[in-house]
Amino acid sequence: NKLKATLMDVGETTGKSFGDIATITKELISQGLSVEQVENLINPLMKFATVGDISVAKATDLTVALTNMGIASTEAGQAYDIMLNLANKTTIRAPEFVDIMTKVAPAAVVTHESFLELAASAALLRKSFSSGKEEATALMQTLFTLERSKIQDKVKKAFGVEVIADRSTGALKPLLNIIQEINKAMLAGKGGLAALYDIFGSRSGARILT
Repeated sequence: NKLKATLMDVGETTGKSFGDIATITKELISQGLSVEQVENLINPLMKFATVGDISVAKATDLTVALTNMGIASTEAGQAYDIMLNLANKTTIRAPEFVDIMTKVAPAAVVTHESFLELAASAALLRKSFSSGKEEATALMQTLFTLERSKIQDKVKKAFGVEVIADRSTGALKPLLNIIQEINKAMLAGKGGLAALYDIFGSRSGARILT
């Protein structure tokens, strides 16, 4: 059938065994992806796993997370390429980047953060962390902190920064933009470390400073 033919082609182009490709295919379908979605993304996914030296399990978890974020199966290849490019330009190793994006994806869905916004924020903040686990935790804490209306008011009062992009939906501005605006405000003498730490906590607050 068509799916089997696709998997065999992927094996030939990536050097992965048919068994490994079939296993990840079954896992993706069991996680709710359709056969059509899998057919669209399995080739770029296996190439991503090969080039980035990423385990099949991690690649599967990432793909499910990206699907939940609204990344279409036909656009998955672009998302994988973006992650590889950012990994090459920063100190984030590709497997570490996968862990960060997979762990933070649920928080991004809640706060309406897009994949591109999340990836850019992760790359920007990477220099402040010794591990991807710490970065993922701080990103999630920051996103969930900004989701609360009282915190949004505090940020606006202390730094003059509006964190909401759309009042009708409650969607936040891209986290990267918020971080940059807070830094700009602090450079202009607004707010200060005390306000930053009060709002985000000393650990996450320190990471916002770029």
